[in-house]
Amino acid sequence: YALVYILVISFTWFVYFSAIGIISSSRWWPIIATLFIWLFILMCCALYLTSKDYYRRYIFPISLTTSTILCTLSLVLLIVVPPFGSTEADGLSLVGHFALCAEIQLLIYTVVPMPLYACFGICALYSIAFESATAYLRYKYGLIDFDPMLLAIRILMQLCIHIIGIHILLMTFVRMRGTFMKVGQSLLVRRQLQMEKQLREKMIHSLMPPKVADWLMAGSERERERGASVKKGSIPSHNPDIRSLFRPFNMHSMENVSILFADIVGFTRMSSNKNAEELVGILNALFE
Repeated sequence: YALVYILVISFTWFVYFSAIGIISSSRWWPIIATLFIWLFILMCCALYLTSKDYYRRYIFPISLTTSTILCTLSLVLLIVVPPFGSTEADGLSLVGHFALCAEIQLLIYTVVPMPLYACFGICALYSIAFESATAYLRYKYGLIDFDPMLLAIRILMQLCIHIIGIHILLMTFVRMRGTFMKVGQSLLVRRQLQMEKQLREKMIHSLMPPKVADWLMAGSERERERGASVKKGSIPSHNPDIRSLFRPFNMHSMENVSILFADIVGFTRMSSNKNAEELVGILNALFE
């Protein structure tokens, strides 16, 4: 988003200064247009790098380079076409340069993927360089009248920009980490439920015949779905059917059944690692 925004802004400024320069026959508009063309080309290259696989390994260096290019081109524009002297009417005014400075700082704080220390470091250096260049240009063009109120206002405005940018960046980090924690907790709960379900199914299969175990698990699944539907309100909770008050009962009719009571030495230890079907098969083979 940052690169697309910079591309749109640079193209818009290029069209604006080109049109104004051609209409007013200014001799400075080619320099300004060239700077924005270079910015547009460099941002296109950065946008192309984001589509490559190695971009994820070098996100921080690419972001730092992009931010440095933005700050450097802004300072070059301030020095080459200053808001004083003969270029005051042809280029950006002092308010326009300051607005561009604030825009670049907020852009770095909000949408450029860098940690807090890097964002604050590059923005602080950029603020100091911008104010120093502005003071030097005022002295160079004869505006040497010192106004402490103006200096205090500019310093406070720079501090406000940094405070707003840091606040936005911290809140963005909090939201991202909060979302990550919620997703992680939901995944852990889902995995725990799956493990409990597998353990319950394994226990049921080890104690009951396959037909009864499948029937019991299917009934449990239906009861779970019914409970979820009742919670959502799709099925009324009061059911006049008296059968809903009792648990289902499974019964199979079997003939020619023999019940054997026997005390076999070591049977408990032998049966600890076998399921019911295997035990029945062993007993049948033993007493045939």
